[in-house]
Amino acid sequence: MILSCSLSYAQNQQTVTHSIRSFAQLPAHIDAESWILIDFPNGEILYKHNETKLIPPASLTKLMVLHLAYRALEQGTITRDTLIKILPRHTARNIPFGASLMYLEPGYSISFFDLMKGAAISSGNDAAYLIAETLAGSVEKFVVLMNKEAERLGLTHTHFIEPTGLSEKNISNAIELAQFSLFYIKEHPYALQELNNLPFATAVLYGAKDTKYLNLNSTNDLLTRYSGCDGLKTGYIRESGYNFITTAKRGDTRFILVTLGGREGTSGRARTAQTLLDWAFENWETIIFPKKILNKVRVWYGKKSYIEPVMSVSEYITIQKIYKPKLTYKITYEEINAPIAKGQQIGNIFLIADSNIIKTVPLLAPEDIPRGNILIRIRDFFLQLFYHLFS
Repeated sequence: MILSCSLSYAQNQQTVTHSIRSFAQLPAHIDAESWILIDFPNGEILYKHNETKLIPPASLTKLMVLHLAYRALEQGTITRDTLIKILPRHTARNIPFGASLMYLEPGYSISFFDLMKGAAISSGNDAAYLIAETLAGSVEKFVVLMNKEAERLGLTHTHFIEPTGLSEKNISNAIELAQFSLFYIKEHPYALQELNNLPFATAVLYGAKDTKYLNLNSTNDLLTRYSGCDGLKTGYIRESGYNFITTAKRGDTRFILVTLGGREGTSGRARTAQTLLDWAFENWETIIFPKKILNKVRVWYGKKSYIEPVMSVSEYITIQKIYKPKLTYKITYEEINAPIAKGQQIGNIFLIADSNIIKTVPLLAPEDIPRGNILIRIRDFFLQLFYHLFS
């Protein structure tokens, strides 16, 4: 990779021409009514189709259940080893025939984390119900928590009426499920290794006279057959079709893919995800921006004379692979006069290939800089005038 850094003020930006990013050709057949592909960790949309169409998420709903379960663990309101009593109402007889189960049995107890395994790995609806009741006292109260959390996270089109995904009245769309998945992975990075990445696991039922072991098998077919796949969740009900949130990582490159409304069964769901991930890895790569080339920037008339800009996204930036051999960087700054506010844009990083801008990353002020006293302002007035005259 060729790295270059050109420092200039904003009036020199017209020396770089702009272009519209060209996309590699997508696979011809995609078994999904709606889908979206984003990068990690910035959540940049690499491609999308009908991403705002409202579709019941089915068992993708359980990701919210797992998030709230993790939050309860982190807040100390429950522990992983807390034993939960299984009552008759928590078992298969109260769940529609054919629905996914971890097969809880009344009269036994199970640890809270084994319940989380059951919801994540085998998509157990019985596990989801028992987690909800354990954390909130009732399923109805837990659904209130789910919707409050969706609202807090800005998922304005996502709404739940129960925690399993069995109801077609749960609703969301691909873009919000992708945003939530990105949040889930960032918020609980250990979840991939200890839950969502497991093709199978064992849960233990503790009885008064005996102990039983439940074998849990993942509904995610790609965990064992697609390189780098380590999550995330499957879902199906008749009203929505076959849904899938898939994530895979190779090197520094991770993608999150949401496909909703597939009609070709579990094999079609897996085939579509594999095809789209193959396309993503063949055409896109996440690079690490060399932050060391970001220099301090002069601030005029402020209590501080220099600041170190920060990127509006992480230093991990996803680009099309065709641009990588010819990639250069151009950094431009606005003339910065105090006062400035934390998060205020003060410049840009332009990623350039063949004289075309392929990506622009804003540079932001890392802190508030108030105006300096009268002596600082007089000094900077003459220094700035001198700079303009002779630069």
